[in-house]
Amino acid sequence: MFTSLKNKIREETGSDLSKLTAKITSSTVQKIESLRGRSTQGSTSSLNSIVSSEGVKEDGGIESDDFKKRLMKLEAEFVKKLDHKETEWRELLKEKDKRIQALEKDREEFQSQLGSLKESLRSAEEFNSKILLHKENNEQLENLQCQELAKVKSLVLLRDQEILEKSTALKDANTQLDKLRSEVVRLRRQEEILSDVQDDLEALRHSTSRDLAHLASELSKSEQEKKYLQDVVVILRQNNNDEGVDSKSASERKLLEQRLEEAHLHLSDIKTSWSDKIASLETQVGRLSRQAAEEGSERRRAVQEKLKLEEKVKQLEAELECSKFELINKEIKIKRLTEDVNELSTELKNLHSDNEEEITFLRTELGNVKTDLNTAKKNLENIENELEKSEDECSKLKISVDSEHSINESLKETISKLEKDLAEERSNSINVQKTLTRVTSEKNTVLLRNAEISQQMELVKQDMRRLEREMTDHLNKLNTLEEENDKLKDSVLVEQRLRKNIVELEDQIMEKNKNIKTLQLRLADMKKTLQQELRTPGNPNYHSDLMDLNSPAILTPTQVSTRHFPAFVKREDEDVNFKYLKHVIFKFLTSREYEAQHLIKAISTLLKFTQDEEKLIQDTLDWKKSWFGSKPKYPASSKLRNFSNS
Repeated sequence: MFTSLKNKIREETGSDLSKLTAKITSSTVQKIESLRGRSTQGSTSSLNSIVSSEGVKEDGGIESDDFKKRLMKLEAEFVKKLDHKETEWRELLKEKDKRIQALEKDREEFQSQLGSLKESLRSAEEFNSKILLHKENNEQLENLQCQELAKVKSLVLLRDQEILEKSTALKDANTQLDKLRSEVVRLRRQEEILSDVQDDLEALRHSTSRDLAHLASELSKSEQEKKYLQDVVVILRQNNNDEGVDSKSASERKLLEQRLEEAHLHLSDIKTSWSDKIASLETQVGRLSRQAAEEGSERRRAVQEKLKLEEKVKQLEAELECSKFELINKEIKIKRLTEDVNELSTELKNLHSDNEEEITFLRTELGNVKTDLNTAKKNLENIENELEKSEDECSKLKISVDSEHSINESLKETISKLEKDLAEERSNSINVQKTLTRVTSEKNTVLLRNAEISQQMELVKQDMRRLEREMTDHLNKLNTLEEENDKLKDSVLVEQRLRKNIVELEDQIMEKNKNIKTLQLRLADMKKTLQQELRTPGNPNYHSDLMDLNSPAILTPTQVSTRHFPAFVKREDEDVNFKYLKHVIFKFLTSREYEAQHLIKAISTLLKFTQDEEKLIQDTLDWKKSWFGSKPKYPASSKLRNFSNS
């Protein structure tokens, strides 16, 4: 019976429970043997007492037959007691076997629970791996979304810039078209003016030709009258010569001479007036011909400009069509990009919904795992209680085994045959203790595994909370990104405006830098010229030149005039001042107006002008630069009057 049980337990659970059953059976055998030892002890004690009493009776004369009968009775009673004890112990063994089978079943259940807990651990590990994969996928998706959003933003910015450029080009083209249209209108007006001028020219030519014909007819009439009068004069002279001079003829002659003189005067007046009219008409004809030539050239130029403008208009219309076609393509691209953005947003929403479904599914799995862990904990608690009960029973059995060992040690002398069995039973008890220690260690390992499982469950909970926080953070990031996108669009417009302002300011700065460089170059030239002129031999300022290298370009000549040197030194100083004055005046006359303003101070100091004279030069330069303004008045000084008169 015990061997079959051992074999089954070995097949199912290994060698541990076989050892345990062997120990339990050895302990039961020890108990039986102890009971037998007790019974033998009692029998021996009774036999000893009987022997002692028989010895007494022998001493007193009792027979051996009675002794044998009593021994037989005692042996029969002992055998009955042994049989009764054996039946009790067999019942106890059956109960122990039942308990062992129940413990084996509990152990099998415990192992199945351990397997389920391992499976739950595996599922939790798989869940962690799924969460990590989900995190990685989310991060990859976020990176891809960020990259795609950056690409879309860059494309949108490029398209916006291109649209702005095209819109500016369109505006420029529209402005050019408006200008060309205005020029075409102006040219049409000029053509009308030209036609009017040509009509006036033709009318003037017709009127001049008519006036000339009239004047020619009048001239012919006057010449005919002149010839008639000359003939009359010739006839009268002949008559005078023939007949003599009469008073009447003299008077008539005088009248005729007067009339001739008046006719001559009238003819001379007519000739002068006609010559004046002819000259004026010739001048008018020349002026009109010149105007006609100029207007013809202007008309030709206007026609050429008109043709050029028409070509420009055609080019601009072609560019407008190209720009419209490009704008249509850009709008199509923008629509496509917006559709891509919408598709990406829908994909994001779908991913969020899938993530939420996965999170709900994982939460349900976590709840199931929690319930399984709670049931496993309860089963472990029950198994621990049963193990404690078995340990209590084992402790009780140990106590009984110890008592039986003490009894067996007292009966070593009488039971020498059972020493080998006792040694074997001791070795079995040691094995039982080892199995107990191993079972306790397994119990501790199971408790540790339970603690690790609970820690892992807490870590999984923390991961879930962290995932929920990350999801909320990602949603907040998406909202912030959308807000930042709107802000970026506004900032792009602001940046474009600022860039335009910066370009304008940079152009202004470049112009100012150029002016500063030109002024610095002129200052350097002035310094060089001053140093060259001041470093001539015999110059009294030669020693002070090293001190005045960093002084301004304008040097006051009063310092030279105030110093007291000999006469020849003053003459050389005057030569130097004259050369410098010549150089400054040459620069003043050849320089521009805004450059000449810087040289007024030098000229005024060299020529010793007063403040009014210096102001008058400044005002005249300002008047020359200005379009509208009154000419400055000269002061009422004697020198200026003499200068103006001369």
